[in-house]
Amino acid sequence: MGAKKLAFAQEGMKKTAAIALLVMLLALPLAMLSGCAPSPAESEKVIREYLVEEFDKVKNRDSAFMSSLGLSLMMNQDTDARMTLDSMGFSSDDVAEFLVSDFDYSVDKIDVEGDDAIASMTIKKRAYSDIDDHVWAIAEEVTNDPSLVADMTQQESMEWLGDRVRERMAQTPPDEEEMKLDFSFDPSTRTWKASDATDKKMQTLFQ
Repeated sequence: MGAKKLAFAQEGMKKTAAIALLVMLLALPLAMLSGCAPSPAESEKVIREYLVEEFDKVKNRDSAFMSSLGLSLMMNQDTDARMTLDSMGFSSDDVAEFLVSDFDYSVDKIDVEGDDAIASMTIKKRAYSDIDDHVWAIAEEVTNDPSLVADMTQQESMEWLGDRVRERMAQTPPDEEEMKLDFSFDPSTRTWKASDATDKKMQTLFQ
């Protein structure tokens, strides 16, 4: 019984690990910045204001952002992933809240040279992989000590697993990392655009 429960949880979380839950970081459309004047000082101001406006949506749990994030989680989960999270008592809103709780950031500096700019930031955040790590760690504990769930039904064992994961999620401190975001200026449209590398970093910000 314990081995079957364990396999159910592990297999489902393998699938959730592959969810592109923030593959677009829905509320952060960093593909384009408009209205930039050509001077470095004004370019820096435009980029800084844009980053602050967009990252504040995450930090302040902007309702549109949170709704988009919750919807993204639901849309990108396959059936097994949804079954696993549902069985553990998790909604997409629960996961979204965990990801953005204690989120913080700073725009440390922006270097503008001609038509290129680099924004240096410090990001404090949690990652979706933290949830997977907790599930696997608890699953391993159950493997080593099947008595933990021996007298439970499958539903009870999944709820127990969900409770343990929640406890450890609450105790997981956010990681702090430095990030550099590249932008380039298009004189023909007077527009600053994020590079492909910057788009990729934003797409995987919480993974």
